[in-house]
Amino acid sequence: MDLKPLKKEDEFTFVFKNKIESININSYRAMLTWNDSGNINYGFILPRKYLKLAVNRNYIRRLVKQTLRELDTAKGFNFIFMIRSKIASFEKEEVKKNIEELKRKLELALR
Repeated sequence: MDLKPLKKEDEFTFVFKNKIESININSYRAMLTWNDSGNINYGFILPRKYLKLAVNRNYIRRLVKQTLRELDTAKGFNFIFMIRSKIASFEKEEVKKNIEELKRKLELALR
């Protein structure tokens, strides 16, 4: 599976309007739709308003992209990962735990 970023506004809008699954974990949300390309198209919405440091936002991006690479799926899908509320104290261990929970729920949704 190839990872390709969602770049255009209409690609994001398509996922929001046609989502088949929405996964909520603490202050994170992930949405996905199927696609015909066979690729995993991903996008992030990580506002500075909710997570101040760019280092932390980039850390979350790297973790989520690594999780998507590790998924074993034959179907392609579009995926958006977002932060829903302000994260006051950023703990890497807690973030890793939440991303692992996301991976588990994604695997269930992709079956």
